[in-house]
Amino acid sequence: MDAFRNYSLIHAAIILLLAVATAAAIVLRWRVSERNQRRLDLSIAIVNGAWWLTASTLPVFKGTWSWAFHLPLQACDVAALAAVGAFWPNWRFCRAMLYFVGIGLSSWALWTPDLREGPAHLAFWIFFIGHGATVGAAFYDIIARRFRPTWRDWRNVVIAMFVWILIAFTVNAIYGWNYGYVGSTLAGATNPIHFLGPWPWRVAVLSVCVIAFFAAMTWPWTLRKEDS
Repeated sequence: MDAFRNYSLIHAAIILLLAVATAAAIVLRWRVSERNQRRLDLSIAIVNGAWWLTASTLPVFKGTWSWAFHLPLQACDVAALAAVGAFWPNWRFCRAMLYFVGIGLSSWALWTPDLREGPAHLAFWIFFIGHGATVGAAFYDIIARRFRPTWRDWRNVVIAMFVWILIAFTVNAIYGWNYGYVGSTLAGATNPIHFLGPWPWRVAVLSVCVIAFFAAMTWPWTLRKEDS
């Protein structure tokens, strides 16, 4: 309980718990009134906003805040803030960002967590609740609220992600950090980025992979429109 290992029984259990919680929220929205649906949507925005605020400020109060780790330049920061805007005030751009970044990028943190602390530590719960909330919110928006991404959404998100990667890459190159996993160092836990070659060329490969993956996430939703 003190330490965490990827693909352990604890890992499987927490993933199952998050999946059940997401499914329960989806089913609940199907069964409540429209007024209560709006309340449920707002509560999801609040959970994501509260998590982001807690994760951002807790290191300050603990005296562990660091420029190298706690700037809001990670994909999970983007996804959490997008979740707030996606559910209140229901901005389409934020819904698109939540879909692509939440499912396309933040979900990797659930499958290959870069985490050492086990359930006995607060960091374990902050990590999994936060990432589970954003990824779950993305699936909730697609399934329960029927968000359907378009090629225009794909284009807008790709442009926004290019700006984000450019900022993260520049900061990382200057200071030797690894925000957005586009720095010269690699995460402790093995993830797909480990197989993309040496830095800085792997950033270009990663960018192409992300653009193509986001396109693959868009294409199935556009088939019906193309056939009609």
